[in-house]
Amino acid sequence: HGAVVELLMGDARVDVNCVDRESLTPLMWASDQGHAPVVRFILLDERVDPNLTEDTGCTAMILAADRGHLEVVEALLDHPRLSSPNVANERRYTPLLAAAARGHTSIVRLLLKHRRVNPCVGGNHGGTAVTLAAEQGHLDLMDLLLTDRRVDPNTANDYGNTAAIWAAEKGHGAIMARLLRDDRVDPNPVNDRGRTALMYGAARNPLDVVEK
Repeated sequence: HGAVVELLMGDARVDVNCVDRESLTPLMWASDQGHAPVVRFILLDERVDPNLTEDTGCTAMILAADRGHLEVVEALLDHPRLSSPNVANERRYTPLLAAAARGHTSIVRLLLKHRRVNPCVGGNHGGTAVTLAAEQGHLDLMDLLLTDRRVDPNTANDYGNTAAIWAAEKGHGAIMARLLRDDRVDPNPVNDRGRTALMYGAARNPLDVVEK
């Protein structure tokens, strides 16, 4: 379909930022589907706005990050007309948080290298990349995040749940072991229900979680 896109983009009558019923633009469609060559070609047109959002507040980059399309995220991240890589959708998910929630480690690694990306931003219910990694059990992602000294491993969401509490509650023993190897991690925070990581570990699966 690249030839069709090239023909249409070359016609001055075509609205390059047209939207469908969900407010998705051609750039968003290509980004969501992972068509990196098409995305790069569309971005060559100065009329194209990479900052537009669809009905739920997602930009083209948030869609690509959520789907795990590394080359598309890279093309959008480096584009000079991108206003900010920290724009969030209605769930308060930025591209970084969207990628973290899905466990797309390669995309998170790319984003963390970018000077404008905020690694500590909070999303839905205040969850950060590190709490999402713990909640979902993404060990490789957790390891990557903890090597970035800008990342605070003790951040809590709106309910007081830190990465350690999430790891214990969800029974992610490997995540807990990785967290406890980091001297910065506080294993004793208390969430809004008055519970600690040890309490969740003891209640859920003591052999897998309470032991390191």
